[in-house]
Amino acid sequence: MAHQTPQQLLEDELVFASSEGLLHRVELVLEAGVDVEGRGTEHPIFCGHRAYELAAVTGHTEIATMLRERGAPPLDDVHEVFAAAMRGEPATASPELARRAVDRNPYLPLRAAELGRTEALRPLKDLGFNLNVCGMTTPLHQAAFHGHLATVRTLIELGADPTTRDPQYNGTPRSWAEHNHQQEVVTYLASLEATTSEPTTS
Repeated sequence: MAHQTPQQLLEDELVFASSEGLLHRVELVLEAGVDVEGRGTEHPIFCGHRAYELAAVTGHTEIATMLRERGAPPLDDVHEVFAAAMRGEPATASPELARRAVDRNPYLPLRAAELGRTEALRPLKDLGFNLNVCGMTTPLHQAAFHGHLATVRTLIELGADPTTRDPQYNGTPRSWAEHNHQQEVVTYLASLEATTSEPTTS
């Protein structure tokens, strides 16, 4: 088995820190001379994206500016679509461009839900993204786990299924919220379950 080189590990750190908005860590890695275009070990969680792409799409503007000043190329047309959607801008991409965006990263709704980017959900759906997409979890699981109640509500309004179970632990979004002590989300999801289980009257 090949071992990661020190350079790859530094590049991994740059990609991770850029995606999470860790400004000081990005500064430290750049001071070590890491290539701003380096993709490290290309961990699948980052879907092959560059550090600048991740920072720009997730709204970490200070990091994105720093990486551009260090020579990172600008976003391509697909990443411009991603960034606009994450800012909550209405979907205006052509059908062909929207298809390429979904094909490149069908899991973007997971990231939006994890971050609590409620404003991104409708643009993503309008572009053709599946708001029930499942990787290790669904967007609803992510939003519930992190306590993003507004995101949870909007996902359900847009058709997300609160009864879906994740493939690893067989948990529902409600159980994920319970596990992370997100009581507001638990209460809301429990109220939905109570409503759907009420007997109908003829």
